[in-house]
Amino acid sequence: MQLSEETERERLRGFGYDDDYVEFGIQLATNPPEVADTILPTIEEVTGRPARTFAQWAHEHAHQFRTTP
Repeated sequence: MQLSEETERERLRGFGYDDDYVEFGIQLATNPPEVADTILPTIEEVTGRPARTFAQWAHEHAHQFRTTP
């Protein structure tokens, strides 16, 4: 569920963030810098394995977050 900008502002203020921080976050989310789209090979260079998406990681580790009766 995506929040409206005003709802997100209220949510962030509720955590105690000041107005400058809130506006910075809103601007970053709505108008990210072009470099944010740049995919770097760092993970593979460091680990020797290709990077995985968060969805792949979550699927592989879901059992660790399930409760057993």
